[in-house]
Amino acid sequence: TISGTEELWFGYNCNVSSGYPAGCDAGPATDGFGNMMYFNGVWDTLLGIAPSLNYNWNIQGYVGYSGPEAGGLMPLATRSSFEQVNEERAMEGYKVWRLLQGQESNEAQWTSITSATIPNTAHQDTQWNTLPDGWYRWAVKAVYTGGALSASAFSNPLQRLTEIGTISGFVRDEANQPINGATIATGDYSATSNAQGAYSMAVPAGTHTVTASHPNYSAVAQEGVIVVTDQITTVNFNLPASMVILEDSFESYADFSLTFDPWILNDADGSTTYGFSGISFPNSGSAMSYIIFNPNNTTPPLEDNPGHTGDKYAASFASMTPPNNDWLITPQIPGGGELRFWARTYMPDYGLERLKVGVSTTGTAPADFTIISEGTYMEVPVEWTEYVYDLTAYADQQIHVALNCVSNDAFIMFIDDVKITGSDDNEDIVAVHKTTLKGNYPNPFNPETTISFSVMNEAPVSLDIYNVKGQLVRKLVNDVKAAGEHTVVWNGKDNNGRAVSSGVYYYKMTTGKYSSTKKMILMK
Repeated sequence: TISGTEELWFGYNCNVSSGYPAGCDAGPATDGFGNMMYFNGVWDTLLGIAPSLNYNWNIQGYVGYSGPEAGGLMPLATRSSFEQVNEERAMEGYKVWRLLQGQESNEAQWTSITSATIPNTAHQDTQWNTLPDGWYRWAVKAVYTGGALSASAFSNPLQRLTEIGTISGFVRDEANQPINGATIATGDYSATSNAQGAYSMAVPAGTHTVTASHPNYSAVAQEGVIVVTDQITTVNFNLPASMVILEDSFESYADFSLTFDPWILNDADGSTTYGFSGISFPNSGSAMSYIIFNPNNTTPPLEDNPGHTGDKYAASFASMTPPNNDWLITPQIPGGGELRFWARTYMPDYGLERLKVGVSTTGTAPADFTIISEGTYMEVPVEWTEYVYDLTAYADQQIHVALNCVSNDAFIMFIDDVKITGSDDNEDIVAVHKTTLKGNYPNPFNPETTISFSVMNEAPVSLDIYNVKGQLVRKLVNDVKAAGEHTVVWNGKDNNGRAVSSGVYYYKMTTGKYSSTKKMILMK
């Protein structure tokens, strides 16, 4: 069987020693047909090379589904019939590959975009929008019975070029204070706000949903953000403080770590520490403030010492030059809520562990903290005990909270399940919820629709209509609006009074630091 993929050999048998040239008949030549020859780099005829070569090439070729008859080849003109083979070839469909321009002869570098033979002469490359920029072509092969493939046919080259625009703006809290370290993301693109709350990122042109998030704040998303090639789109965020600002059971950190971000650790006593007799673990005896301790993974395991929840907890081991002065400090967080945590003394044989709780509105050095726990220090019981502290005195301030172990030649203090929540007073102070682009009705619409919005205070407001390409279609509102509810009607016409075509449109409201975009459909 000839599949169409193997190499085939053709030849002739020469058994003469005189007369006309080997491989030729007696002539005369059928000039231009039977006497063609590729000679000295060009095609010519035997007569053109020399008038005496008045012959035709006498080469018999054979192609078939089985070998030739044992008697050898015979002139086709003398054969009265041909063998009929019941193995007809029929075209079954097509296969398609994508390739970079210039790789036409390097099929190993082609990417198949048809997992199976397709019957149609049109096919969509669904990965096109995900490809790196470059020039691409597509190769098509016809598929025949038995899997035989035709030679490749190539498409014209097509350039994949990502059109880029920029999204930039500021991320602030509800008091309009900058938020440092917020993550702003859309799809696979992201940026981080700086100390002024500013950010900027280059993204493909089009319509995006942009989200700003920070561990200490509730995330905010803005939908329908239109980015135009080579233009800057401003998207500002005001993030409300999260009701759960920080919550940590220490389970996510590596066992026996001496540093575990985002916590700030300060070993103010600087001393090496005591360990267990007959029990070992990484960093045992090291100078440390706190360590992520997992009793199940010491050698041998330290039995009957579970965490308050889970397996791990933060532990402060006794200093070999007492007293301890070890600080476990939160990252900077909004004040005004509540602190809760659990603590216990490992064993009372050397005395109960001693603990202080402090708050700083400035830095993280020991001298920056104001102690808010009662007395000179608290003695921590052997049983897991919950401690609760009110942080409302620090509302509208950025603070650090510290758990300071000041034990005097005891052994180990355990800390677990730290949780800091925001204040209830902050929950409703979200200006963006009162200045709102509400929507349009009806949607879809024809020929007009009513867009509703509200503003918290009297302020300049703009409301613009864009097409899917990000081009301005109509400026609906550009005026100072009083506090309250407002509506505006769009009649489906552009700034020149011309009716626009059916399709998707976006309307964007901007006032002060608030911006929001929504989608509507004109259906004629």
